[in-house]
Amino acid sequence: MEWEDIDGTSESWLDDSERSECQRSSEENEARRMSAHAMVTLNEFREMKLLTDATISLDDGSTYHAHRAILSASSSYFRSLFTSTVHSVSVTRAHLPEVTPICMQGILEYVYLRSLTLTPLNVCQILITADYLCIDGAQQLCCDYLKEHMTPENCIGIMLFSRAYFCHELENVAFSFILRNYVRVALNSEELLSLSLEDFSLIVGHDLLNAKSEETVWRSVLRWVAADEKNRRNCIDALLRHIRLGLLDTQYLLEKVKHLIIKGTISMRPL
Repeated sequence: MEWEDIDGTSESWLDDSERSECQRSSEENEARRMSAHAMVTLNEFREMKLLTDATISLDDGSTYHAHRAILSASSSYFRSLFTSTVHSVSVTRAHLPEVTPICMQGILEYVYLRSLTLTPLNVCQILITADYLCIDGAQQLCCDYLKEHMTPENCIGIMLFSRAYFCHELENVAFSFILRNYVRVALNSEELLSLSLEDFSLIVGHDLLNAKSEETVWRSVLRWVAADEKNRRNCIDALLRHIRLGLLDTQYLLEKVKHLIIKGTISMRPL
């Protein structure tokens, strides 16, 4: 854009460096647009089975046609499979055990279009499949989705799930969510009752646990024990170490502890 000064001469709004930066940005945007258009076209080719050179089969008998180069560009699993020199002939077929059609469709959507249609029902299975196929980008999108849809009811399940699949960042986010929202987690989460003693102790004993009163923590301990009293009754002693008993109402504490001593769930020791 140009403007005229009072003597009629024309000057540029931008200096050379700014003009060069704008040109670079415009070229990058155009390159991205063309790349996206090319991938949309290749995905259409895949759906029409045009120029495809790979066939993927699942346990239910369904098959999917794709392009080996596209699969290999996104997945080290496919790259290793299709470029291996072990076989005397090129590998063009792959069987993926335990992968569902919904997950396979999601994976193909990602490798061609860099997008994923995620729901609460499919996100964990797609993450598992992405982990199996070594597709980091799809796995990250699943983790981002779980972060955005974390609630007091599902945060513990997300923490345990992410730990199983080495999604350490997601695990840390879920753990922090539990600490910040412990009152609601303790009240609403059924998943809390499935925690191991080690995990439960780590939460209730954490310095950053956000509980409006120590009674909330104490009630959650009793609730956790009651969920499997036969196997957990001897855990009360260990959990009591994490309760700041001085902050509990004395009468309430005496009544509860007396009840537990009678039941034999805690030992007769000084509090």
